[in-house]
Amino acid sequence: MNKNLKHPSYMLVYTNEHNIFICFLEFDIGTMQYALKGSSIQLPSSGLVRTYTCAQIDVKGEYLYAGTTGGEVCVFNLPNQIFKAALPVSSNGVYSVLLQNDAIFVGSGDGRIKKLRG
Repeated sequence: MNKNLKHPSYMLVYTNEHNIFICFLEFDIGTMQYALKGSSIQLPSSGLVRTYTCAQIDVKGEYLYAGTTGGEVCVFNLPNQIFKAALPVSSNGVYSVLLQNDAIFVGSGDGRIKKLRG
């Protein structure tokens, strides 16, 4: 997010089941209005088809942590718009993700909450 007080910009990340998109809402001084520009995050070409259930962006806006119905937390680098890793957490899906200090708390479909660090 651009901290320009007069015309701040915003980042929006959303999914449509199997894809993740990143959009930027930025003020265009030429037209004197906000414009939305977006693209999809690059996924590996082999076999990373996931249904995303929840997500959270870290405080710096660098990483997106997305839970999946397959029980993984997928990590995406937002500035480079690429997939980084898939961490298996549960066999019953990940339905909540919370970032707190240097840990990630993950709520899964089996009723457990796991704390991830590192």
